[in-house]
Amino acid sequence: MKEKKKSAVSWILTWAGQKRIAYVWSVLLAIGNVIFKIFPYFIIAGIGNILAVMGGRTIAEAVLNISTISYWLEHKGAWYIAMLVPLYAITPLVLCWLLWLKRKSAFRFCG
Repeated sequence: MKEKKKSAVSWILTWAGQKRIAYVWSVLLAIGNVIFKIFPYFIIAGIGNILAVMGGRTIAEAVLNISTISYWLEHKGAWYIAMLVPLYAITPLVLCWLLWLKRKSAFRFCG
């Protein structure tokens, strides 16, 4: 009989064992923490860029500044936010990659 492949989420929940609910809560709280750390930046940057558009800046420049793309293209803007957004986006992918490696190889990363 052909064994059904487990999804990454079901594999992680199986790995969590009896502490499954605590693990899910910790992940949700971590996501909320990231959102609430970045949210004030978007409020402040939004207000600043709205005022800049009223002062003559183009809307395209304002969008580039708020999204931090201006830092990557022109090296202007909030470098700390420009680094946090990709870092927060990549971190869960690294965990999935490590779990995938654990399944594929005999070498064990997590316990």
